[in-house]
Amino acid sequence: MKAKEYTLKALNSIYRSDPWVQQLYNAAGIYADNISEVLDVVFSNYFFDTADLNTVKRFEREMSIIPLSTQSIEERRKIIESKWKANGKASIALLQSVADAWYKDGIVIDFVDGKLLYEVQSGYIMLNLKYIVELLNEKKPAHLGYFFRNIMSAEGKIRVAGVVSCGNTTNIPADLDISIEIDDSVVSAVGFVRLCNLIEIR
Repeated sequence: MKAKEYTLKALNSIYRSDPWVQQLYNAAGIYADNISEVLDVVFSNYFFDTADLNTVKRFEREMSIIPLSTQSIEERRKIIESKWKANGKASIALLQSVADAWYKDGIVIDFVDGKLLYEVQSGYIMLNLKYIVELLNEKKPAHLGYFFRNIMSAEGKIRVAGVVSCGNTTNIPADLDISIEIDDSVVSAVGFVRLCNLIEIR
């Protein structure tokens, strides 16, 4: 309901049909509607997940973030949120908040045998894993190593319906300076698949 309609309903029915009152409330209503629209934009930009493109660009400029042309606005929002939450003393809680900005409860961070453990919970596929790792490494103490457990990482888009069967396990070198294992997989699918780097790390 527009502001004019709302305010006119509050008047006595005799005044509602008066042309002068109609014009007065129409002018005031348009002004109030404009204010309401501006407030909606302001409130939406208060939250990371609803910020518009102009606000995202401003945050990126102020935080020295250089986005990739392939990144969606949702991905750019998550990077901003992660860096914002990472401003503080390094701790498990801080690193957990950075991870939660991408996948709430999807990654559990712990300290095991002198290293940080990034454990992905069952059922999660880590899209854009490299951005999460970059942000976590930026905030963790430099002398601490880290390792992953139960990671499935995907880059690109996945549109697929079918069956995945796993075969033998093969050790391969990792890009993250750790040793990992990847399951050889056979994918039987119907549909369109555009996929790069689908790996499972155990």
